[in-house]
Amino acid sequence: MAQLRNLNSPDATNPSVPIAHSSVMGRLPVVLLAVAFIFVVAYLIQRDLRSSPPNATALDSNQSDTILLKDKAILECSGLEFSLRNQGGFWLHNDSGDSPRLFLVDKNGETRLRLHITGAEAIDWEDLSIGEIYGQSMLIVGDIGGNARQRDNILLYLVLEPKVDLSQAGDIVDSQQTPYGVLRVRIPGGVTNYESIGLDSTDSSILLIEKSALGGRIYSIEVPNEKPSDKGSERLVDAKLISRSPIPTATACDVSDDGSKLIAINYVAGFLYERKMISGQLEPWLNALEREPKSFTLPKLRQAESVCFSENSQSIYVSSEFAPTPIIKVDLQDSLFE
Repeated sequence: MAQLRNLNSPDATNPSVPIAHSSVMGRLPVVLLAVAFIFVVAYLIQRDLRSSPPNATALDSNQSDTILLKDKAILECSGLEFSLRNQGGFWLHNDSGDSPRLFLVDKNGETRLRLHITGAEAIDWEDLSIGEIYGQSMLIVGDIGGNARQRDNILLYLVLEPKVDLSQAGDIVDSQQTPYGVLRVRIPGGVTNYESIGLDSTDSSILLIEKSALGGRIYSIEVPNEKPSDKGSERLVDAKLISRSPIPTATACDVSDDGSKLIAINYVAGFLYERKMISGQLEPWLNALEREPKSFTLPKLRQAESVCFSENSQSIYVSSEFAPTPIIKVDLQDSLFE
């Protein structure tokens, strides 16, 4: 049935103006004020984290759960992964402003390899993931940030993980490698800002989490079944929206090797999603992401921007922008039941 208008109402002479217009306009200042308040609170939290002195315990190199990085070139650790081929090693990269390179760091915090990615561009590298793709250990570098400039797509660089003998001390080795392949990703609705990717090796899919003060969208990106035709070749793929995240300002994430867990962090907290086994198979991510994640407080860091699972996925490692740069091990069991 057609809605009847009150001919005496102010907008009755203008059929193009909806009846609800005046009420919406009346609420608009309240909505804008609420949004402004949220952004101010988020800013103040981040400012406090930046200006606060680092936690003394967290940055004590004598603590067994903390590694202090010695390399002064690592100023903004924005991506972190536990190496699969180099026991006890970590891969990491800086935030935007650095050249397209990865660092391999040993358990003592010494940089052992600088891997320069030829043919790549570091517009806004924000996160790093690792896992098995095409039967090989592969690093995925996420050039996914939206702070640097307007973008039509985001880029994922697939890089074969090199093997290094970390048992023998030595000078830093500089090496270079062309990406195994490049995925240029289209986002439905357009690119916003992202700082989190996690590879699920069980089905060669990559989860992408939007960074937003109110919680962002979560996408799935399928790695093509066919290997790239040539090294460095680029392929266009589409991201699929699968869920929404309740996590405000998500800064990093990781998926466990067996695909059963997703860890995401923001500046102050960690959030753990777990998939259930149904008839011998892991449930779809869509189902797991609909449940509320388990949350816990992170160690105090200047600006927590990177996270990865440990080898057995019972712990995580977190790191921070700003030097001195720590890698801190956090036991999930202890943290979730504090």
